[in-house]
Order: sequence, then structure tokens, then C-alpha cells
Amino acid sequence: MVVPVYNGAAFIEASIRELDRCFADRPGGVELILIDDGSRDATHDALCRAVAVARLPVRVLRHARNRGKGAAVASGVAAARGATIVFTDADLAYPPGQVDAIEAALDAGADVAIASRVHRESRYVIRPSFFRYLYTRHLAGRLFNWLVRLLLLPGLHDTQAGFKGFRAETAARLFAAPLPRGFGFDLGLLFRARRLGLRIGEIGVWYRYDSEPTTVRFALDTLGVLRDLARLRLASLGRMPSGDALGERLARAVPPAALAVVLALSLTGLVLARLTGSDGRLALAAWLLALLGLALGARRATPVRPRLRWFRSPAEAGLFALILGLAAVLRLARLDALPPMVHIDSAECGLRGLALLGGSVRDAFDFSPWYHTPYLSFLPYAGSFALAGVSVLGLRLPSALIGTLCLVPLYALARLWFGSRAALLTCALFAVSHAAIHFSRIGLWNIQTLFYVLAAFAALAAAWRRGSPFAASAAGMIAGLACYSYTAGRLAPMVAVAFLALQGLGRRRRLALRLGGWFAAGLFVALLPLALNYAMAPELLFEDRSAEVWVLADENAGHVEATLGTTAPAAVLWEQSRRTLQGFATLGDTSSQYGTGQPLLAPWIALLAALGLGLALRRAGRARYRLLLLWTLLGLVFGSVLILDPPSYTRLIILFPVPYLLAAVALLALLRRARRLSGAWVLAAGAALVLAGGVFNLAGYERFIAQMRQMPREWDVLRVMERSGADLDYYLFTGPFLLADSPIFALFGAHARTVSGFTEQDLPERLARDAIFVLQGDPGGIGTEISDRFPGAEREVVEEDGRRQMVLYRCTREDGCRSTVH
Repeated sequence: MVVPVYNGAAFIEASIRELDRCFADRPGGVELILIDDGSRDATHDALCRAVAVARLPVRVLRHARNRGKGAAVASGVAAARGATIVFTDADLAYPPGQVDAIEAALDAGADVAIASRVHRESRYVIRPSFFRYLYTRHLAGRLFNWLVRLLLLPGLHDTQAGFKGFRAETAARLFAAPLPRGFGFDLGLLFRARRLGLRIGEIGVWYRYDSEPTTVRFALDTLGVLRDLARLRLASLGRMPSGDALGERLARAVPPAALAVVLALSLTGLVLARLTGSDGRLALAAWLLALLGLALGARRATPVRPRLRWFRSPAEAGLFALILGLAAVLRLARLDALPPMVHIDSAECGLRGLALLGGSVRDAFDFSPWYHTPYLSFLPYAGSFALAGVSVLGLRLPSALIGTLCLVPLYALARLWFGSRAALLTCALFAVSHAAIHFSRIGLWNIQTLFYVLAAFAALAAAWRRGSPFAASAAGMIAGLACYSYTAGRLAPMVAVAFLALQGLGRRRRLALRLGGWFAAGLFVALLPLALNYAMAPELLFEDRSAEVWVLADENAGHVEATLGTTAPAAVLWEQSRRTLQGFATLGDTSSQYGTGQPLLAPWIALLAALGLGLALRRAGRARYRLLLLWTLLGLVFGSVLILDPPSYTRLIILFPVPYLLAAVALLALLRRARRLSGAWVLAAGAALVLAGGVFNLAGYERFIAQMRQMPREWDVLRVMERSGADLDYYLFTGPFLLADSPIFALFGAHARTVSGFTEQDLPERLARDAIFVLQGDPGGIGTEISDRFPGAEREVVEEDGRRQMVLYRCTREDGCRSTVH
């Protein structure tokens, strides 16, 4: 019996006792092999305790790090000495006595015997509290198995049950070559068995269902298995088919009537699930199924065309890989330490992700209490915390990865509209942009919005260039997803709809109408859960974050007059427009997330971007320039001109790539006019521009980092907490801009208790436990009062680059720190 276990300290002792009770007196003997797959809890200690009292012969193997179920089973099989090998899940969801059914199937002629939870003789044993999960997981499992039978293993109705067995000689053949290490291991095992001509027998089992993984864990494991499914299918074909060919094959495998039924039923299920308030996972499964059904229908309606060539040569592919690598280094290097700040908005994103990870939120479509944003957009944070822990690195990893991946749709978009040279130059300039680097590093969610906008516009460009309903529906879906993120994501559907409407007025009206219909269908399905949310809580439409920052709103009149000196609409809009444009060339960011004094663009790039904008206006009748101009105009108006306190790079992030694309187009046009468009000239001019831009951007960003080091912020208090421990009380006498109730401390403070104080009256008379007083400056002589009240307090001055940041007073029981107040 081979039993892989990972983080099973809570149940593994009970499982071993059950195995020992079941098999200790079994004729012929049973050897138990336990594999601790790099557990991070007390699993190994629990294994040792249980093994010490077991009657069975037991061998314990241990992986130094977590390598996945497949690797654990492979280690156990390699160590096994019995004639028959059976592996099962560590929580014994399948009662071990059913090994008799495995042996009976092998004796009857099967080479591999597998449990099937949908076998007519199978039975479920389920706790009432888990009854509702049966349908959501069962629906997802049936959909997955349908894909498996369609693409890989026809005839097998349950590949993922964790209870399988085979003879030792069969195991030698099955494990002769590596198999997938994760949960796709079962697929790889059975696929190899089929390729070897082995007979697979399915048996009915009793299945105990009383535990439920988190939605995030379930989603991550499912994605991993789907990835392994695709790899196995492609490997079986002996070559990598194009995305078009694979999509065509899948779409043709499902009749149109079946697609229509799937789409109708899934949309109906989604509406009912949302309106009745049932388990959110049912709504999520129905939504994903609807998106899949629409995508397959759109693919079926798309003519098969020659495959797109994204790279004309290995040199071009190599240059893009180099640019992508540079962007990754600039966004990921020392991510846990730079910049030395955590913004409260980033911490709020992390808290929402932590709620998802902890299971307190079971509906990803629900509105979070933070600006009524759906939890769906915080799933990357939950996954990152599961991977990297609740840390600064875990908070920042999603934005850094997504910020790097933004170059992929940006390259696709520029390549489709303006060619490979413009695409490479645009990506290189964007890779070294100081603002793009910063917002990729601070853990803020608005970089997701930029990725959605770029991906939606790239899909829209592909749809128009190739007349593809599939690309148009994908553009609609991605534009809909953008609306679940930062409010600036609403730009994606606005620009796409305006573009298709203008194209519909031209000569290609029929194509515009056709693609517009598919775009609208994708947008409708993607936005339906959000629309249902607002239908159930319409008052939230009037509490939107965008209304709070609207420059012409009556409640903002006082702030506008104080900053602009007027409230006259025409004068306000003029001043707002002027400051917005200055943000690209002369003014720095005004947001608290960045607040740098450096303009977005280097002077020479700003000049080229202005020339590119003029060129785009001259050619506004062409589709590629029309989309670019709509993106620019609507982004400026709704992302800055109509919003308080421009220029705010937090809101202008959706326009970050635009000036670089305009600059690339202008530079290539100048080289063409000068008859210097050869590859050598383009490479030299582009390299010079990128190098000069990189110096400008990185030097400015280094100045910002130095500024952040010297400013006392929550970051510095967190460093004190890391050094001193979380089991203390922290009294913060740090003024109104660094308060104890900051979400930053709620996210990272662990067990620390933080209290804000402003005057002597806020000092405690006695200390319940060890404490640290944090002073920024010394308001009202607080330091002297602390020394008088707690004579044992140890004083420490915290400096950065020779400048005082804060003063700490430590009071610990070991130091004999006692209050003089009686």
C-alpha cells in the first residue's frame, strides 16, 4: 500500500491506525509505504509516532521539498517489494478494505484496476454539512471528465479517483519513464497504460466525502491538471498543433445544438444561482461553462485560416525574449525589499485575497467591502499567498508577474497593427518605463486592468485583421473581465464599442456588424454576474469609487476650488486638461501610491510621441490609427481630465503603453522619410532611444526609492515588528498619517496589537505585556513622559542615511520595565 501525504498532520495518525487495523492480520502480508512529500507542518512527527506503534511493516520516505502527488507515488512504487501495488489517498476517502476489489479486478484479467466514483455500484458516504459541495464539485468533475474522454482517454469515466492498483511487473512498465508530478499524474499513468496496450478495469467503490478543499486550491489544482491534459494530448500527436487547429478540432467535436443547450443551461444556472443566493461556486462553475460554450461556438463560426506568424525570424523571437527577460528582472529583482513602502491600497488588496484564501469568502462574485469590488479580481492575491506566504513578496508577486506579462499582449497588439519593428521598440520602451516598473512592484491591482485592456485590444485587432468571430468574442470576454478590476477597466469596452461603431459607418459595415455581435455576446456573458450583483443591490451603483473622484461632482467643489482656484466647469476642464498633458512631459505623479516628481516620459520620447500623435490624427481614417486615437482620447478624458488631482499615474496606467507606441511609429516614419529604414539603422536608433530612456527612468526611480527610505512610514514599523516580534503591543505616536488601524498592520501585523496615540493622555498607565513606543519626532514631550513613567524603557534612535526616522522606547519584562504610576 503506497500512501502519499502532504501537510496531513491533522489526520495521518488516524489513517495509519485504520490501515494497521485493516491489514495487520491479512494473509500474505501487507507492506505500508508512506511518502511525506515535503510537508511544511508536523506531518513527519505524526508519521513517526504512528509508525512506532504499528504492527504492519512500514517504510517512511521523505521528500526534502514538495514535488507533487505523481512524484510521491513514483517514489513509493520504486521502493515497493510486493507482488501487487495499490496507492490510495492519505485521508482514506476510499475505505482500505476495498483493496479486495482491486485484487479481484486484477485476477479477472485487468492490468490496471482503478476506482470509479460514477460506477453503477459506487456509493457515497457524505456528511450533511458537505452535501451542497457534491453538486458543484460533481458538475466540475463531469465536465473535466468529458474533456478527458474527448481528448485523451475515451471510455474511462473517472480518471482522478485516488485509488488504483497493478501488479509489480506492470508498474515497472508504467513507471519506466517520468510521469506528470502533480495531480495530472493519474492522466499520465492511464494514458501510458493505453499506449502500452494494457487493459484498464473500473471498479465500484464506497467513497467518503467529508472534507472540502478551498476554492483557490481546487482552482489551482484543476488548472494544473488541465495543463497536463493539454501536454499529454499534444505529445500524443507528435507535434505542436496551432491554436487554430486545436480549437477547430474541439469545436467540431461538439454539435451546434449541444453548444446552444450548454450555453442556455449554464446561463440559466448562473442567473438562478445568483438570484437565489445559493453556493457561489455553482455560479462560478456555470459562468465558466458559459464562457467555454460561447468560445467553442465562436470558434466553430470562424473560418480556418493560415496560422499567424508572430515572429518572422529566430532573431526577432530572440529580441522579444531578451526584452521580456529585461522587464522581468526590473519587476522581480529584490521584490521583497524595493520599493521600501507598502501602500494602504495594496494592503487592502492583500486583505481581500487573504479572506479568499482563508475560506471566509465563498462567492468570488460577491462585492468586497473595499469600494464594492467583486472578490474575483483578488484571486491572484489568494494564490500568491498560498504560494509565497503572507508576506511582502506574496503581496507583490501578482502585480510583478502580471506587469511582466503585459508585454505579451502589447507585442501582439503592436505587431498586428504596425509590424514587428514597432512592436519590439514599443515593448523595449515600455519595459524600462519607471511608472510601469513601479506599479508592477507595489502589489497594486490596477496593473491587472492594464493587462486586460491590452489583451482585449489585441484580440480586437486580431478579429478585425482576420475577420474572426472567435477573436471578437474573446475581446468581449476580456473587456468584460476588465470591469471586475480597477474602475479604469471600463475603458476596454468603451473603446471597443466606439471602434466597432465607427467601423460600421465605413465600407466594411457588414464585417463590423458581425464582429460587433460576437463582441457583444462575449461582453454580455462576462458581465452577467456583475450585472446581477447590481440588480440585487442597485444602491451600489451610486456608491461607486469613480463618483467620489469625479471633478465636477458637487461634493468635490471645495477641493477643486482649493486646488484650481475656480469651480467654473469650462475653467476646471481647461486646467485639468493642461495638467494631464503636463504629466507626460513636465509634471510628476500626484497620487499617494507613487508621488514622484518625475514626468512619465523622457523629453525626447515625449517629442516623438507628440509627432506620432500628429501622424495618427492625419491617418485617423485607418482602423489601426482609429483604435489608437480612441484609446488615447477616452483614456485621457475618463482617466484624468474628469478625475481629481491630475496627473495621477494610478489612473493613467491604462495609457502607459500608448506614448511608447506613438514614439515607435514616429521614429520609424522619420527613418523611412530619411531613407534609413534598414535593419541596422532601425536597431541602432531603437537601441539608442531605449538606452537613453532607460537611464532617464531608472535614475528617476532610484531617486524615488531613496526618498522612500528616508520617509518614516508603515514599512519602517513593519521592520521593527519583524525584528522585535509580533507578540508585543506597539504604541504609535506618529501623527495623523501613520495610524495603528492601517490595513497594512492588519495584513502583516500577525498577533501584534497597535494603538495610536497623540498626547500624553494616550499613554497607558500600566503595560499588559511587553511593548514598544514608536515616536516620529517628539510631540509634546512624549519621550520624556515615557522615560519618567517606565524607567526601565530602553531608548533607540532609528536612522536612515544619517537622518532620524523615529525613536523607539522598548519596555520588556526582562528589562524590569515597570510603571511608576500607582
